Amino acid sequence: MKLPTRPNRLHAVIWFLIISVSIYYIQAKCFRYFVFTPKNYHEDFFWPRRNTLFIHIVSGIIATVVSPFQFISYIRNNYTRLHRIIGKTYIYSIVVSSITSFYLCATTPENIYYALGLTGFTAAWLFTAIMGVITVRKGLIEQHKAWMVRCFVVTIGFSISRLLEDILIHMNAGGTRVERLTVLSWVSWIVPLIITELVLQKIKIKKYRLIPA
Repeated sequence: MKLPTRPNRLHAVIWFLIISVSIYYIQAKCFRYFVFTPKNYHEDFFWPRRNTLFIHIVSGIIATVVSPFQFISYIRNNYTRLHRIIGKTYIYSIVVSSITSFYLCATTPENIYYALGLTGFTAAWLFTAIMGVITVRKGLIEQHKAWMVRCFVVTIGFSISRLLEDILIHMNAGGTRVERLTVLSWVSWIVPLIITELVLQKIKIKKYRLIPA
């Protein structure tokens, strides 16, 4: 039996962590909203907007669940139709979740900086998804892959932000809950996208170097 190479092991660990964080996010942060009570919807905070939030949550869960399947090369190479169905499901879910998110951001009673952070979060999510669609329709496969990677990073950013929130609470980090959420609403998508962009550009440079003159 051939043992997996070190890069394959690293990829397996990364995917395990990503899926674990996503499962935690869905189980700990989302399932409560499937029970329609004022308490589960934080009383006056979400209860008046419960229908919009529920649609946002469901579509966000769908996007989170199907997103990893876009990167399974076996499906992509051997089941093109299934890959397209998963891709369309992913994009439509993002569009619905983004539209409802913009409404929730516009009507949040929290401070303007928190609302702007989540608005930017959502805009980055929707923009990367749309760019993924545009590039694949133009036949720009490499660019399409890059944009879908960026989109995926933003998708899991929502899960990461909630995990970081719980970690900060456990560590008794300073500041109020609103202050922590405000910081996370910016950090959870800007930092991962910057890191992703650096990695993508590094990969692109390596490819250009391998092209014979």
